[in-house]
Amino acid sequence: MPIVCLAHLAAKPPVTQKLLASGASYRSQSEMDRLMTEALPPSFVVHNPAPEMVHLLAREVSRDGWGQNSVLDRLLDVLLVDTLRQWLNGRDDRDANLLGAPRDTAVRTVTEAIHAHPEADCTIDSLARTAGIPRAALTRRFASVVGVSQMRYLTRWRLSLGADLLDRTDRTVEAITHQVGCGSLFSFSAAFKKRSGCSPQSFRVRDFPEDEDSTANHGTDFTGSHGPPKC
Repeated sequence: MPIVCLAHLAAKPPVTQKLLASGASYRSQSEMDRLMTEALPPSFVVHNPAPEMVHLLAREVSRDGWGQNSVLDRLLDVLLVDTLRQWLNGRDDRDANLLGAPRDTAVRTVTEAIHAHPEADCTIDSLARTAGIPRAALTRRFASVVGVSQMRYLTRWRLSLGADLLDRTDRTVEAITHQVGCGSLFSFSAAFKKRSGCSPQSFRVRDFPEDEDSTANHGTDFTGSHGPPKC
């Protein structure tokens, strides 16, 4: 899903128009990426993002030189990250989604633990110990900040990771099942099919059309709010 960042650029009008006209797009079919990008709005405005970076961009765009495309790509990457940081730090809304995890120390600790070790034998009690707060408090705070319970989020993360491993590696489904922390091949397959509409084997060999405009719908639904089977 493309991210559109609108910014008031502190540069002379001709350069500003050229920067805005050139634009930048980031396309990915990764299910892990979708967990993050689907929490973003379709567009947002950040006023005067990273003036130093905008100045470098304006200077590079206004002249021709060897390796210009590579320089512009890297500068746009940095500007995107900085713009996202400014928007996240300054937004007024407090919608419950993954982007809110850094606001709560306990929730951030749990999400980081899940991301680092999805294969761990996590339970409500073990995640509460990781967070250092009672289980009831963690469940309440996690749902308030992220929008789902910690166990539902764990399953969602495991399935998304599993989808990417199916797509990008030649590991067996059984090996992926253990790598993402699902208890058995049956439970992983059942949860995967419940979420994506197809088995892990069918997901791996799926054949999508080459039309670039259709790639936005190639992802599977690992981000919905309904609860998948325990994985």
